[in-house]
Amino acid sequence: MASINDIKLSLATINVRGLNDNKKRKTIYQWIRDKRINISCLQETFATKGVIKKFERDWKGHSFHAPSNSNHSRGVSILVHKNFDFKLINKHYGDDGRRIMVNIETQNKTVCIINAYAPNDLCSRKIFLKKLVTWVNKHSLSNSFTYLAGDFNSNYDCKFLQSSIKNLKLADAWNCVNKDEPCYTFYDTARLGYKSRLDYVFVSNPIASVLKSVKVAKVPKVPDHRAIITEIDCSLERGKGYWIMNTSILKDPKYQEEIIKIINSTCKDYSQLDKQHLWDFCKVRIKEFSIAYCCSLAKLRNKTLNELEMQLHKFESGIELITGEALKHHQHTKQKLSDEYDLLYQQKAIGAQLRSKARWLDEGERNTKYFLSLEKNHQLNNTIFKLENDNGNVISKPNEILNECVNFYKNLYKSDNIPDKNISDYLAKTEIPYKLSDEERQLCDGTVSENECLKAINHMKPNKSPGDDGIPID
Repeated sequence: MASINDIKLSLATINVRGLNDNKKRKTIYQWIRDKRINISCLQETFATKGVIKKFERDWKGHSFHAPSNSNHSRGVSILVHKNFDFKLINKHYGDDGRRIMVNIETQNKTVCIINAYAPNDLCSRKIFLKKLVTWVNKHSLSNSFTYLAGDFNSNYDCKFLQSSIKNLKLADAWNCVNKDEPCYTFYDTARLGYKSRLDYVFVSNPIASVLKSVKVAKVPKVPDHRAIITEIDCSLERGKGYWIMNTSILKDPKYQEEIIKIINSTCKDYSQLDKQHLWDFCKVRIKEFSIAYCCSLAKLRNKTLNELEMQLHKFESGIELITGEALKHHQHTKQKLSDEYDLLYQQKAIGAQLRSKARWLDEGERNTKYFLSLEKNHQLNNTIFKLENDNGNVISKPNEILNECVNFYKNLYKSDNIPDKNISDYLAKTEIPYKLSDEERQLCDGTVSENECLKAINHMKPNKSPGDDGIPID
């Protein structure tokens, strides 16, 4: 069995203030993916039963929802990153859209994740916290690996909150790592300069002892709440992935100009080549330039996002010292920075949607077959976390898995120098149920015409990569 030090997990809690707006939802989902958060607990999703399918469609991974009966309040969700390896044991929901729990198995450990959203009213909050303790103790399958995250609408010194956490034998993750630092997760937009802490991540003691970091972060499109992100050494060394061109750059005039130059110079430098090899060489150069161009754009955008995050943090940390007209100017400048930050992430989300090759329209276009296949594909994991070798042993270390895959295909495709007579004897004994006619054989053996090539190209769907060069048909 794995020790506690083998557990690698990042978890965030965010009060999103509604996810029914399509652009806002996709922007927040993109932010979560960019932060590489394994599990995200969202409160106030405003999710009713009628919109949950739309929420699941946009999220690239598993998701669990406790719906609300109103599209203006409550609703909690747990999102799991598509590359996070886990097995669902069971799930439990409250009937009020304020609590949800999943018991999962990951990295040879049973982990319990609880997401809660407490009422604003003090009397209702007391009742909720009391019921929450009983509910968690009843359904949780793990005492050692428990996360309780959410918006509790209480300051940390609230005795009812403290009593509930003590009864559950949990610790405040922020205080475990940042003991002497204040934590603010709520900035009241109605009362300028007012900030407090309403959001928490509580963890069991074994997790508390190995927390790597606990941070507060600005989330795009969320005006008043901040996210809390906890991390337990969740780094994983990965190799290079498969590159696919982001077709949005095709509209960039500067990119268009450079591609024309590349094609013209390649045709001039290698005019002795036939058309097929000349085009292949052009694609190699286009790919090399496109990767470098997109990387430079991404670095510039990420640098701008980081600078905006730092500026926003600076504005928020000193707002209580400003009054009068200066406060209004301060708030106006902060709002401009926040709008710019939101816009950049919104553009990033659009780029990710293009790369994911999604073909639906939010305005109402339906494609049932596509949605069903998409739902299945979301359950697939592109990373091999465990592999059984020829000896029947299960291996999980990345290098061991890579070596096993290499050896498997080496043996699969190696030549055994089989005599021609054996091959002829095998083919002679093989029964072929259907043979091509002379006309069909001539059609297959003939040269592919230009019209056939053009017809095949025109039937390809946009944003599809027909080969391993990653360049789509667009």
